[in-house]
Amino acid sequence: MFDYRNFEYNQVEFAGLPDFVNELHSKDMHFVPILDAGLAQREGGNYTAYNEGKEKDVFIKAYEGGPAFTGEVWPVDAVYPDFTKQVTKDWWKANLETFHNEVPFDGLWLDMNEASNFCNGVCYRD
Repeated sequence: MFDYRNFEYNQVEFAGLPDFVNELHSKDMHFVPILDAGLAQREGGNYTAYNEGKEKDVFIKAYEGGPAFTGEVWPVDAVYPDFTKQVTKDWWKANLETFHNEVPFDGLWLDMNEASNFCNGVCYRD
């Protein structure tokens, strides 16, 4: 994924990705992209999935009523979807559908599914 962002790819360097995936399909082959359970935390950026997730309050909190729990995985700063909330499931599904409409993938490799964290607890204290 582009800049470790789930649901996005580099549309400059991989401009032909949708056509490539369609060519794979024409040869009875499949395309399975990799996503992480820890979503790249990109404050102030143009990362739609993160911005919408923050707006919809879908991320696990560092403590009750506090900010999103910031951990560290491949994208460095990462937040974790709280899949116990229906709004989170809807947000995740909508992002998958949008991405699938761009790149018709056949499955997903959900890496770090156990919500891994390279820090020992919260990476930052507020």
